[in-house]
Amino acid sequence: MYKNSKYTVLFPLLLAAGVVLGLLLGQYMGRNSTTSEIKGMLRQMALPTNKLTYTLSLIENQYVDSVAMDSLAEHVIPLLVKELDPHSVYIPASEMQEINEPLEGEFDGIGVVFNMATDTVIVLNVIPQGPSDKVGVKAGDRIIEIDPGMAFGSGTHETTSMCLELLEDAMHGGESVIDVGTGSGILAIGAAMLGAKDVLAIDIDPVAVRVAKENIEHNHLSDRVRAVEGNLLASSDGVCDLCVANIIADVICMFAQPLVDHIVPGGLFICSGIIKEREQDVVNALTAADYTILETKRKGEWVAMLSRRKK
Repeated sequence: MYKNSKYTVLFPLLLAAGVVLGLLLGQYMGRNSTTSEIKGMLRQMALPTNKLTYTLSLIENQYVDSVAMDSLAEHVIPLLVKELDPHSVYIPASEMQEINEPLEGEFDGIGVVFNMATDTVIVLNVIPQGPSDKVGVKAGDRIIEIDPGMAFGSGTHETTSMCLELLEDAMHGGESVIDVGTGSGILAIGAAMLGAKDVLAIDIDPVAVRVAKENIEHNHLSDRVRAVEGNLLASSDGVCDLCVANIIADVICMFAQPLVDHIVPGGLFICSGIIKEREQDVVNALTAADYTILETKRKGEWVAMLSRRKK
C-alpha cells in the first residue's frame, strides 16, 4: 500500500498558499495602480490649462509679495482684447455707467434726463443747479451733434444761439426752410429737428458745404436737409416759408430786398450776425423791403431779428 511522505502532503499546501498569496498581491497592486491613475488625473485637472492662467496662478499663490489680482487683471485684459480685432473693446465696470447713460435716458454728468426721438436727443428734464441748468439748457431742448471744423457755427456764439431760439419760437412744423450762409449747417439742422419738412443749406464756401454735409449726415438728416455750394440769389430759384441768415449786417442789408422773391408772402425771415451799432441800419433795410419786425433779441454785442414778409 502506497504511503504519503510528509513532503508529499506539504507541497500541495504550499502551492495553494502561494496561489492565494499571488491573488491577494495582484488585487492589492491593481487597486494601487487604479488609485494612482485617479490621483494623476485629478492633479492634471487641477493644473492650469494655458500659460496665462498658469502665470496668474503662480503670481497669486507663489509670488513673494501680495498682489491685487483684480487691479492687475484690469491692466492686462485691455491689452489682450486689443489683439483680437479693431472692433473688440473691454469696458471696465467703472465706465459702464457712462456707456449705459444714452440707453437709460440720463446724462448725470451734465444734469439732464432725455429721450431719443427719431435719432434726436430731446431734453425732458434739467436737474436744478446742475451744469446744464447753469448754462441755460431747458426741458424740450434738442441736442445737435456738430463738428464745425473750419466753418462757422458751433452753437455757442450769441448770434447762433439767438437764431436757434427764434427758430424755436417761429416754427410749428412742416415748413420749407432756406439757411443762407449755412457754415457748419447748425441752423439748417436745428430747423429740421424742429420739424421742417425740407431745408436748403447754402454757402459760397466749399469747405463750409463739406462740413455741413458731414454734420447733416451725423445727425441722420440727409433725407430732409440738402447742403449746396453757391449764392442763393444767383444760383437758386427756391422759395421757402422761412429763411434764416446768420451773416453780417452789410450782407443782410444788401440781401433784404432780393430775398423777398425767395420767401412766400407772409413768410418769415430770421437774421443775425448784427453788431449792436448796426441794428438800426438793418431795421431800416428790412422796413424798406416791406418786412414787419416781430421780435428782436440781444445778447452781448449782438442782435438778432425775426421779421415777416408782407402778404
